[in-house]
Amino acid sequence: MKLTIVDKARLLRGVPLFSGVPTEVLADLATLATERRYEEETILFRQGEPAESFFLVVSGQIRASRDKSEVHGAGPGEEVGALAVLDRRPRAFTAVAEDSCDLLRIAADDFHYLLEQHPSLARGVIRYLALEVRKAFRGVSRYAS
Repeated sequence: MKLTIVDKARLLRGVPLFSGVPTEVLADLATLATERRYEEETILFRQGEPAESFFLVVSGQIRASRDKSEVHGAGPGEEVGALAVLDRRPRAFTAVAEDSCDLLRIAADDFHYLLEQHPSLARGVIRYLALEVRKAFRGVSRYAS
């Protein structure tokens, strides 16, 4: 897999977390995203570990489990592990490549640097998180409006 900055930025644009982020900021993020191939059953990270990076699935499937029970999966165009990077808390789940996967890896320090340099990135992430909170609390009047 050899992606250009433009290819990476297009992939990032498709991730809901980054949907409200300006293209020029996505290009900066794309510059920092490294391409990685992971073989079947490779552990990307383990529950309880510090969050040093997060991933965007380019191809393949990721399986996530918490306390040895499957909690969800991720496929092409989805991110894995971003929340732990955002709040700098230990991983809430273990992520494993279900099959051979091509991923973009974004280091936590690089991402936090860009959040500081580009307020529009921070605003886009906040909008996404607010939307997710609204979905989670749908029907609860305090958060529904």
